Amino acid sequence: MLKKTKILIYFFQIIMYQILSLIQSINVNINSTISLFFSLILIYCILSQRNNKRIINFNIVIITSCIGDALLSFMHIISNIEIIYTDHYSYYTINGVLGKFSLTSKNIFFVIFIFTYCQYFCYFSLSISLFYKFMFLCKNEKYNRKLLFQYIILIILIALLLSVIKIFILYAATKEPHENINKYYLNEQQKINTNTLSFNRKHYGFIIQEIFVLIFIIISFFTIIIFGILVTKKLNKKNIKKSGKTVDLRNKMKSVILMQMISAFIFTIIPVFLTSLYFFTSLYFSSLGHIILIMTSYLPLSNIIIHIFFTYDYKYRVLQLIFPNKHINKRKRYKAITEIFKFFFLATNVCYSNQDGKLSYQKRKTRKLLHVKSNGFVQSEYSSYL
Repeated sequence: MLKKTKILIYFFQIIMYQILSLIQSINVNINSTISLFFSLILIYCILSQRNNKRIINFNIVIITSCIGDALLSFMHIISNIEIIYTDHYSYYTINGVLGKFSLTSKNIFFVIFIFTYCQYFCYFSLSISLFYKFMFLCKNEKYNRKLLFQYIILIILIALLLSVIKIFILYAATKEPHENINKYYLNEQQKINTNTLSFNRKHYGFIIQEIFVLIFIIISFFTIIIFGILVTKKLNKKNIKKSGKTVDLRNKMKSVILMQMISAFIFTIIPVFLTSLYFFTSLYFSSLGHIILIMTSYLPLSNIIIHIFFTYDYKYRVLQLIFPNKHINKRKRYKAITEIFKFFFLATNVCYSNQDGKLSYQKRKTRKLLHVKSNGFVQSEYSSYL
């Protein structure tokens, strides 16, 4: 009975691996392409407004974060690294554009190093924006560019240190490929693909490296929490003006801080703790690497969404760059974007209801709303919005 259970679990892991491998390939490519596209657009929008010295430090913060997001998205696209965990081994496979070339082991180590560095830099760069808000509101250091650059350099050095440690540990734990994993987990293209390295999962160096990563990631996360709490506390002080435009700006900043905290927890803390699971034989499973990489692919996308739609007025510049021949009224930009998403949501609901063949009351109501939206929005208002 126990043997049959192990066999069922084993085949379940193989099926989950194949499914999550497909999801990762599609999901990572879509997320990375979108985040890379909007990161480059946002960088262009900021550089085109470089004469605005009033917010030059703020622009440095946004550009630093966008560069990290763009690099990680680019590495996701060209490498599309797959990680497989087994009882005794972990396998790193280079796919994507680089997977079409026959890479040496040194080249694979270099790709893993660059990917790891971009990943850690994105993890730590989440705190840069909150650090700037802390300087601006709590310490009255709005124009202290030296302190800001020191903080950015510190993040760069920490990410570099962790990446170097990981590469040295991977090099020390390198093992020959295991035939069983090639037989059951890797597809035909990967079997003939030489861009795969295998590592001893039980090597003591992985424990040391994971301890370093956990320490720095937890410190970074608590730094975000502390900066966020201090800035929010400053915004809630009684001596701050309670009416007028400052109320909207203050509430908007609180929303941004909350979203940055949530993003830091979901896309940094959870993947790092999931990575530590493969040290426990009873808890790990082979598809864990795919889940971690899928979650990591959402990190640049969440960052760029926060920067564009909830920070300063860059959403207006991005819309003007995407639709250069359209006149965009500032009062209707929010409404245009909102109506587009509502229309997409309603159309999706009707599509699913038609596939089922059974329309409930709610689905019939959705169809009616869709008809109203299509007449009231698409035919008359959309052209005026954009």
